[in-house]
Amino acid sequence: MTGQKVGETPLTDQQLDSTGPAYLWYYLLKEAELLGESRHLGPVGTRIVAETLVELTKHRSALLPIGLP
Repeated sequence: MTGQKVGETPLTDQQLDSTGPAYLWYYLLKEAELLGESRHLGPVGTRIVAETLVELTKHRSALLPIGLP
């Protein structure tokens, strides 16, 4: 389950309106709808965005063109 992999209580099949595994994008949208009142990401989506930004910050010198600060 998606939520368990990041230490959160996963959404149930009933909450997801499906059975079995869900696509990540669907899970994140459904989580935002249910837990974020459709206004912001839920815990799993927030963690994915946060970890992505942290990793980009760690490696920003490799991403910036030469000569920029």
